[in-house]
Amino acid sequence: MKAIIQTGYNKTQIKEMPSIPLSPISIKVKTNFVPLLRYDLLKLNGQVPTKLPSILGYGATGTVVAIGNLRSSSLLNKRVLILNQWGTFQEKITSNIPPLTIPILDNVSNEEATGLIGGADLALSLFKIVKNTFKQIIIYAPIR
Repeated sequence: MKAIIQTGYNKTQIKEMPSIPLSPISIKVKTNFVPLLRYDLLKLNGQVPTKLPSILGYGATGTVVAIGNLRSSSLLNKRVLILNQWGTFQEKITSNIPPLTIPILDNVSNEEATGLIGGADLALSLFKIVKNTFKQIIIYAPIR
């Protein structure tokens, strides 16, 4: 399985990684989309300390391809939004924390679901920038 690994500050490489075995509560997800977040950029340039080497990313969307025997089989072959603190810039993500895997509704695209992760990250970044500002700020988001 290939993953994008941060090997140093401002240094990454694509490496072949061993597959993580399934535990009884695991879900294995084939990754479809991963947002590049401000947090990832801060880790890359050293503003956020991180243990090196590490897999970048903490959110993604994908399709469940395997499940542990204590997980619901109804998730198999379903699209999910997944949060994984051990990195998501990889071909397949194994999640051992059940609440951090959320099924995606049929009328929501993978791109839109992935945007939820980036949207929250952007909102937090904007909040930190404007929290000491006494000006009114309008955030415009087009509705389709």
